[in-house]
Amino acid sequence: MKQPLQSEAFNFDRILLYSLYAALISFALMFASTLLIGNIHPLWNAILVIGFPYSLFVSKIKTSGDNMIFEENHIVLNGNRIDFQDIDSYHLFDSLKLYFVLRIRLKTGRQYIHYLPVDVKQDVEKYFDKAEVRSDKRSFDFIARYFILLYVLPFFTFLGLAYSLGTRLYYFLQY
Repeated sequence: MKQPLQSEAFNFDRILLYSLYAALISFALMFASTLLIGNIHPLWNAILVIGFPYSLFVSKIKTSGDNMIFEENHIVLNGNRIDFQDIDSYHLFDSLKLYFVLRIRLKTGRQYIHYLPVDVKQDVEKYFDKAEVRSDKRSFDFIARYFILLYVLPFFTFLGLAYSLGTRLYYFLQY
């Protein structure tokens, strides 16, 4: 019997939820720092407003990985068993340099989207090929594929705006 494949996986829904929390924290810090702008240099304001929630977001994601085990006839995801015959379709696609996205759609309509390390991609594909599960591409895959870019780009844009507006207010209030 083949040794089961075990990997750490990061849940897309959880990442989305944490990113909303980070955005809310950024908004609250932006509001509070605007009230205190006369005492804080704009660079530190921008780092505080954007950097703190972003670092909190990244550290929270790193500690919230799921345990995914691929066995002969099923997948174990955090103790929940998913039989290959219950899977309607799957899709693997590259998202980042170090991670790829695995989307599993069950016959019940439930969907699992996880980021897994790239080094296990071929092994995961072999498990699905052996179980004769079909690969199926969906329109939602675009969002899961480019989510990190869609999230990081506005965050850095927000950092630039916070710094720019903070600088103007800082020097306006100084003179």
